[in-house]
Amino acid sequence: MFNFFYNMEALAILSLLLLVSYIWFVMVQLLPRVGAVVVGIDPRINCYKLQYGTLCMREKPGCIFVATNSDLVGRAGCMVAATCGSTERGPLTHDAEKLAGVTTKTTLQDPSINVQPDYYTSKVSDLPDLLVP
Repeated sequence: MFNFFYNMEALAILSLLLLVSYIWFVMVQLLPRVGAVVVGIDPRINCYKLQYGTLCMREKPGCIFVATNSDLVGRAGCMVAATCGSTERGPLTHDAEKLAGVTTKTTLQDPSINVQPDYYTSKVSDLPDLLVP
């Protein structure tokens, strides 16, 4: 019986040493090389990835948090929300479907601009007429 407890104590000490060496490896070796955490659609998301991203953003003041898309309807929105909740930071987003804002008439008439909007109006009340065929 004494031998069993001795082995359990040795196993606990070995586990603690492995944990400390792993934490040292992450903090000293991997963390300095991380400059940004990018969150997007990941079908293999797990707690380790969320924890590592959170650790990088909390321990490195200059670490940038980038989200590919932050809509809650899409698949990546829940992952972005989980990372926002654990880090208490908002991401820089690159939403492809996000509205760009207000475009002036002179910008639309500029021939060097290749991208043109589908609709142009000077007042919001015109939108139902434009959008309904």
